[in-house]
Amino acid sequence: MKNKRASHVGMILSFVIFITFIVFLYSVVKPAINTGTDKKSILSSLETQVIKNVSSNLTSTTVQINNNPNKNCVVFANLLTALGIQPPYPLIVKNDLEAVQEAYAGSVGTEFGGLKINNRNKKNNVYDSFFNVYYSTNFNGLTTKDGLNCQLLAYDINSNTGDYAIGSMTITKYAFENKINYLENYYTSNYDQLKTYLKIPPGNDFGFGFIKSDGTKTEVGTAPEKSSVYADEVPIQYVDANANILSGFINLKVW
Repeated sequence: MKNKRASHVGMILSFVIFITFIVFLYSVVKPAINTGTDKKSILSSLETQVIKNVSSNLTSTTVQINNNPNKNCVVFANLLTALGIQPPYPLIVKNDLEAVQEAYAGSVGTEFGGLKINNRNKKNNVYDSFFNVYYSTNFNGLTTKDGLNCQLLAYDINSNTGDYAIGSMTITKYAFENKINYLENYYTSNYDQLKTYLKIPPGNDFGFGFIKSDGTKTEVGTAPEKSSVYADEVPIQYVDANANILSGFINLKVW
């Protein structure tokens, strides 16, 4: 009887030891599993936050001169007012070949609220009459310039008629090269603040890079050797300083 009891107790002890070992093994392995899952979740969140912070609206429209004057410089009266663009008038003007034009904000009299374009391109002795206007708060504001002897092109905002016609307006969200550069610079100078702002949990670190359409690469943040790095490459369309819409990539990594 005693041998049976001893055998029974031994089996119970063996079972308890086995269960204890399993629990111990799970407690060791589980953090590693959770770490991988957590890193992927952090990487996904980082992608959302970075894309959000480097993106902005680009508004575009077209302007067509109805009766093209033989003048090097023209003023589209009331155009900036009609488009609802406020000072400092951050916009870029291009011709039909997408070449950036010399543009100024009208400053006085009938030119106020208008857009002045100087040195219009000339083809077959005819000046350009069609222009693309790109507006974004990420562009530099227009300056003013007097004494150009420009031809005034009248436009009535109430009837939407005049010496020129305004095309339809489109608003699209893109990444902007200058916002990506700003975020990279902020990473270098204020990493801890940026880490908090982008909602990176304590005990984790991150870095990111930018690949431009011409293959040029910039990158901030280097993971320590032998650290587990989770990375992703996100294709983007971005706008450069001349309102060109280009394709590139943002590389993200968490460790």
